[in-house]
Amino acid sequence: MNTKKNVLIIAYDGMNKSGVPGVIMEIINGLHEQFNFSIAVFEDIKTHYHYQKLLELGIEIINIPKIKNGNKIRNIYNEYIGYHKFLYKYFKRLFKENHIDIVHSFKEGDSSGIFKAAKECGIKNRIWHTTVLHKYKRNLIGFLSRHKQKLTSKYVSNCVGGSKLSCELAFKKKKFKVIVNCYNSDIYSFIQSGPFKRLELVQVGYLSPNKNQLFTLEVCKKLINYYPDMLMHFFGYTNDSMYGNKFNNFISDNLLEKNVKIHNPMDSQLDVLKSASFSLTPSIIEGFSLTLIEAQACGVSCIASTGVPEDANAGGVTYLDLNIDLWAQHIIDSFKTTKGVHTKFDMTRYQRQTFVKNIADIYKLF
Repeated sequence: MNTKKNVLIIAYDGMNKSGVPGVIMEIINGLHEQFNFSIAVFEDIKTHYHYQKLLELGIEIINIPKIKNGNKIRNIYNEYIGYHKFLYKYFKRLFKENHIDIVHSFKEGDSSGIFKAAKECGIKNRIWHTTVLHKYKRNLIGFLSRHKQKLTSKYVSNCVGGSKLSCELAFKKKKFKVIVNCYNSDIYSFIQSGPFKRLELVQVGYLSPNKNQLFTLEVCKKLINYYPDMLMHFFGYTNDSMYGNKFNNFISDNLLEKNVKIHNPMDSQLDVLKSASFSLTPSIIEGFSLTLIEAQACGVSCIASTGVPEDANAGGVTYLDLNIDLWAQHIIDSFKTTKGVHTKFDMTRYQRQTFVKNIADIYKLF
C-alpha cells in the first residue's frame, strides 16, 4: 500500500533557472522517494530550465490559468482582490477532486485563496515558504499588499523562510522556522584558483532594478581606470524591457563592450567562477541570496549590499552600503591584497542533507 503523503508545491511563477525554482528542485530531488509531489505553476514552463527534470521524476505539473487583464482599475482589483477569489475557487475544486496532505507555497501573499481553500478542505499542513523581504510603501498599493499578507497569515499553519529577517517581516507575530536554502554540491564545489593577473567579476540574477545591475556597471566604469582589461560577467534573464534597454545603452554609451560579457542564463557558471575574483550582489533588497552561497561554495569571495541578509554569509561575504566609490575602492584594495585567490569556506550549514531534513520535519508535523 502506498502510504506516502501527497505534497502540492505552489511555485512563485515558473521553473526557470533562478533562486526559488532551484530551492523547489532541491526539495523534490531530495524527498521524492518519501513523498508524492505535484507542482502548480503560473507560466508555460515547457521551455524552462527545470521542466525536463520534473518530467523525468514523474512530477505532475498543474498549469494555473491566468485571469484576463482589463483597464488599470480592473487590473488593480484583479491583483489584490480578484486573484485571491479566483485562486480560492480554482483550488477548492482541485482539493475536492484530489487527495492532498500538504500544501507548500512559495507564492507569498498571493497564497491566501489557496490556503483558505486548503483549510476548508481539511488540509492541516499549510506551509508558507517566504523567500523575499516584505516591505511596503505607505500608499494604496502598500496597504493592499499588507492586506494580502495578513490574509495569507490567517490561513497558514506553518511558516518557513530562508532568513530570520524575511520571516520577521512576513509572519509578524506568528511562530516561524528559519531554514536557510541549500546549494547543489554536485555542481558547486571548491575550486582552487588564483592568484589572477586579470580582475574578473560575476553577477547572477534577473536583470531588474532590484538586482541593480546598473550600479554594477557604474562600479565597473570606475574600475576600468585601474584595470583596463577587467571583465564583468552577467548571468540573468530580463522581464523588464525598460531596465534592459537602460542596461544595454549604458554599456554602449560608456564603451564597455570589451569589458562586459552577457551570458546565456542557461549556461553553466562554473567556468566563470573558476576565474572570478569576486561575486557581486548589489541588490536593493533580498530575502536570501542563493548565488552568494553558490559562489562561496566554489571559494569565490563576495561583496553584497546591506539589503542582503547575513544568513547567506558562510564567511566569505563583505557587506557594503550602496556607494559606487566605496565598492570600487574595496575591490581595488582587495584585489591588490589577495589577487582573487579562492578560499575554502565552511558550507556545512547550507548542505543539501541539512536543508532536506529540515523540510521533511515540517512535512511530518501533521
